[in-house]
Amino acid sequence: ALARQLLLGLRGNIRGKKVAIVCGLSNNGGAGFTSARHLSYYGANVSVILLGRPAHIRTKDAKLQWTTIEKTNAISKITVEGKNDLRRMKMIIANSDGIIDAILGTGYSGGKIREPASSAIDSINNSVAYIVSNDVPSGVDADTGIIQEKAVAPDFTIILHRMKPGLQNKKIVTGSTSVVSIGIP
Repeated sequence: ALARQLLLGLRGNIRGKKVAIVCGLSNNGGAGFTSARHLSYYGANVSVILLGRPAHIRTKDAKLQWTTIEKTNAISKITVEGKNDLRRMKMIIANSDGIIDAILGTGYSGGKIREPASSAIDSINNSVAYIVSNDVPSGVDADTGIIQEKAVAPDFTIILHRMKPGLQNKKIVTGSTSVVSIGIP
């Protein structure tokens, strides 16, 4: 659904477009890894930006998806662990035609957004690219809608399974939204 929405946002013209997929270390990032494969298949120039070390990926499903894209030479993989990595990340995001925000998901419940996620959110928001958030814009508390510090302001949010209570607050910038089934009864 994320890859399809990015395709639509870029008016179906994805071949050769620069796409940055900015991923956290949980299942939200895992969805980003999966989208990378699909977008690469359709001819996009995909860069996956992992905010941390692959060894710190927290979930079995996300680890599996990372392992799968690690074997794919057509996808650039960048890990952000220090200041030099931040500069590279900012450059990739600034030069992207499309961005998928897969940094923080429903597990984020407010509080300080640490580096490198903080700089990634700023870079995404400063971009002129078409931005799609996975499930909830990074930085928004999915239960309350509270933004304590900062949040991604996407053009579109793909909401998984059901509308999150916090996203019903009309003051939250979600862009357009679509709720998609992921097979949960």
